[in-house]
Amino acid sequence: MPEFMAMATLAKPAAQTIGKLNLFSLHADFPASVRACWLTTTIARIAGESWKPVAGMWTLDNLKASDSIVRMITKEAMQADVMIIAVSSPSYGEPTLESLAAGPGNCPGAGLLVGLLEDEAEDEGESRELVKLLRDRAQPLGRDFVWMKDFPDETGSLIGKLEILLKRKQRLA
Repeated sequence: MPEFMAMATLAKPAAQTIGKLNLFSLHADFPASVRACWLTTTIARIAGESWKPVAGMWTLDNLKASDSIVRMITKEAMQADVMIIAVSSPSYGEPTLESLAAGPGNCPGAGLLVGLLEDEAEDEGESRELVKLLRDRAQPLGRDFVWMKDFPDETGSLIGKLEILLKRKQRLA
């Protein structure tokens, strides 16, 4: 009679969780939300099983809402390890992103701000202005900036900066 292996020997042991990886995204419209969601999932997969991803997702239009909603979104954004701003058109973001610069960062030197632009965006001048705007927002918030236009082909710089972030977080854990 054949012997059966116990299920415990087949199951992979659970990885020890190092901590939470807070992911936050703001998107302009449905296509941008799909890209932001895909990037959030990609970041969680890159981070691996040792990190528990916690994700929040808002539309940029919510930043035009009441002051209490704006404060809540800004607080969540500032507590995030990775903040993703996804737009389909480079002209969308400037006025609504102003409120993000107002809040102090809770993770100075240990966060990322990822700008994600639709591949088909045509106006290079507006694209450069959006890059400059986001880069200017990242610096006072203590965040490294990653710009991704040819998504998902440009994940190399993101992976490098994400690995640095995770090592920093692990040292602090």
